[in-house]
This record gives sequence, structure tokens and C-alpha cells, in this order.
Amino acid sequence: MAAENDVKHAKEHAFFGWIPILTYQLLPVSCLITTPLEKRVSDTDTQKISYTYFWENNHITGIKIHYSDNSRSLTINVKCEVFSTGLVKYSFVFYPDHEYSSLYVKHIAAIIFDIIRDVYHEHVHHDTTDDVTLPPIETQDKKEAISKIFDIYSEKIIRYHKDIKYSLNYWILKKLYYLLNRLRIVESGMGEFVYAKSFTMLHKDYLDHADERLRSFENAYSSLKILREKFEWTLMYSVTFIIFILTVIQILWLAKPIIKIVMRVAPALNIGI
Repeated sequence: MAAENDVKHAKEHAFFGWIPILTYQLLPVSCLITTPLEKRVSDTDTQKISYTYFWENNHITGIKIHYSDNSRSLTINVKCEVFSTGLVKYSFVFYPDHEYSSLYVKHIAAIIFDIIRDVYHEHVHHDTTDDVTLPPIETQDKKEAISKIFDIYSEKIIRYHKDIKYSLNYWILKKLYYLLNRLRIVESGMGEFVYAKSFTMLHKDYLDHADERLRSFENAYSSLKILREKFEWTLMYSVTFIIFILTVIQILWLAKPIIKIVMRVAPALNIGI
């Protein structure tokens, strides 16, 4: 009884996160549910996590997590509210409850959201390995969370273009590997801005000047598309040039015996070379 009371009075930590979707609403996961509870285990060298989902109307409503790492072992009770737009509000308490650092709480919050996100995003939409996970937002307010998620996407416009500008200044002096790497960054950015547009459209009612905000992501996407085409052309030109040089070298190498023969017989034939 004492343990239950400790959990009830433990400090609650509230966060929001967004499950990236391209559909008009988050699809339910009814096709995946075979029992009311689904238990999973995740092990790494530094931490062990086992958790059980709680479902209602084909959506997650809660999770019970047993977590341990090199320094502690604890139970985490999670309550979830999943919105049709892919936005997720979740809160959790620790047992035993201590004064955990803000950094540690955010670390646990990110783990929890990854657990929630993977159920919907990985199985219903596509593999998550190519995605860049958004950090969870610590707040009780839905509108504040939406605004902060938008700000995160907006900051990516500057970051992606800054990274690509660096590559435009220096790639010629580097190996083709760097050009290929920048192409990967451009394509990653284009994918993120597609999701940014989807997020903005799904949450227009909560964002001031939503049309202008949406246009900023459309412009960023178009800019990266132009850069991708430029990179692809440059890459094709570079590869073609390298192939040409290698072909010339190969021809000269194969012609080497013939050149030697010509050099030997030329004096006897009074051929000036």
C-alpha cells in the first residue's frame, strides 16, 4: 500500500511529441493488436527496457516500463493521449521517485516517445531508420507544444542550408565522398520539409499565419530540390571526367608495347619521331 501511495504522489512529468505522418490523420493500429497487452523487451550494453502497452479503441493509452541502466533500476508509469493529427501528449511518474536531473528526465522522455512512435510510424507508415526524430517538448499546453515543434522544423531550414553551403565551398578540394555525403543531407532535408508541411497543415488551427508558415517550408523544399539537381549534375560530370581520365590512361598503357616497337623501327625507316 505504501508503494502505491508513493506512486500516486510522485512528481508527474508531462511532454508532447509528434508522430510524423503524411496521411490526413493518424491511422489506428488495429491490424497489429492481437491481445489487449503487448509486451516487448529492448536490451543494449548500457540499458535494459521492458514494457507493456495498454490499448483502447486501437490507440495506446498507457505504458508500464521497467528500466535499468548502469546506475539505477526503476519503474515508469506512462499515460498517453494520442490525437488524430499524430500529436501525442504523455505524462509519466518514476518509482522510486527521486529528484532526477532535468537532463535525465528528458532522456527518459525521449525513450518513451520512441516506444510510442515506433508502433505507429514504423509499422503503419514506413521504416524509421531514415527519419530524424524530433525531441519531445516538455509542457502541459498543447498549443505551446505545437508552436515549439514548428520552431524546431523552422530552425532546420537554416541548419540544412548552412551545411550545404559549406559543402559548396569545399567539395572540389575533397574526394567525391563529400559530394555524395552532401547529396544525402539534401535528400534528408527534403524529406523533413515534406513532414514539416504535413505538420503545419494538420495543425493550422493552432498556428498564427499558418499559410505563411507553410510557404516557408515549400520554399525550403524547392531550394533543396534545386541544389539536389545541381549536385547530381556535378556528380555526373565528375564521374564522367574520372572515367575519361582512366580510359585515357588505360589506352596509353595498352598502347605502350606498340609505341616501343615504333620507337625501335623508326630510325631504320628514317621516320622522324
